[in-house]
Amino acid sequence: MRPLVSAVLAGLLLAASAPGATAAAPAANPPIYLAFLWHMHQPIYWPYESILATEAAGRYGYSVVDIHNQRVGPYTAWPRDAVQKGITAGMGHFGAQVSFSGSLIENLDELEAGGNGNFQGWKSPWNAIRAQSTTLGNPRLDLVGFGYHHPLMGVIETADLRRQVQAHRVRLTGEIAGGASHGMFPPENAFASRMIPALEAEGIHWVLVDNVHFDRAAHGYPFSTAGNLYEPNLADVRDPDPGD
Repeated sequence: MRPLVSAVLAGLLLAASAPGATAAAPAANPPIYLAFLWHMHQPIYWPYESILATEAAGRYGYSVVDIHNQRVGPYTAWPRDAVQKGITAGMGHFGAQVSFSGSLIENLDELEAGGNGNFQGWKSPWNAIRAQSTTLGNPRLDLVGFGYHHPLMGVIETADLRRQVQAHRVRLTGEIAGGASHGMFPPENAFASRMIPALEAEGIHWVLVDNVHFDRAAHGYPFSTAGNLYEPNLADVRDPDPGD
């Protein structure tokens, strides 16, 4: 489980895939936009048990509570502090996104209710930065849509996909101020066009996908065994070499 991941991301506009949509001609020198996303997730470690019950039952050879205690900063104040530095530096448009799974929120609420001192008032930093806006009136920190239990959305049924998005939205907006986001970070960056109708039905206007997913689909991708990525599946290499 990755407590904190930052990435350069490319936005996929869902409207561009709608029937009848036409692609605009590329500009000679198109601007490059960067977005930052921090990904926060922990699962429900044992079905139908709270994290404290799982800990007390000794289900694993390690402490599921300690996993959360080791990530206090990412789950509480670090994102707020990072965005605040941009505000202090006078960056009028500076902001970031966070994907925060429903199961993680559930765990943190349970730890807080159980008296864990690391997570007392854990939502306060999130609410504080969510009250800040950019010079264009956008949220300084956008808590983007996600699936409650981190599902791979491209391989689950449409009805299940929508339930996961709905459950996440209810939990998130019920506890942290700022309203629902119109964007989404799909778990594991896994995106398929078959997801679009369900996401549109849930009010999702855009999706964030890591740039490496586009790079790997292009001929000429400089794959190396020295890297930390698997070799691209040749069936996915369908785009021209951008260097040609």
